[in-house]
Amino acid sequence: RLDDFKHLFHRVHPFLVQPDRVTVMRAALIVHPDDAPIVAGALAADAKFLITLDQKHLLKPADHIKTKTGITVVTPGIFLSTIRRDE
Repeated sequence: RLDDFKHLFHRVHPFLVQPDRVTVMRAALIVHPDDAPIVAGALAADAKFLITLDQKHLLKPADHIKTKTGITVVTPGIFLSTIRRDE
């Protein structure tokens, strides 16, 4: 598992973002307000994927989030499978 994480870390180039208030408010129209900063961060980062284990607030409405933002919401396992497949 550690080797998978190291591989992922070198491949995706993570960085931190601070979404602005307008982006957080926009995200609150899409997901539960408590999770809006997470989706807003993904929007601010122009992310293709949002990786989470939050079934209730992010994975369950994944299709809705994808439709509204273009961001694919997946579990870490599915993301790793996607990365391996695309290599």
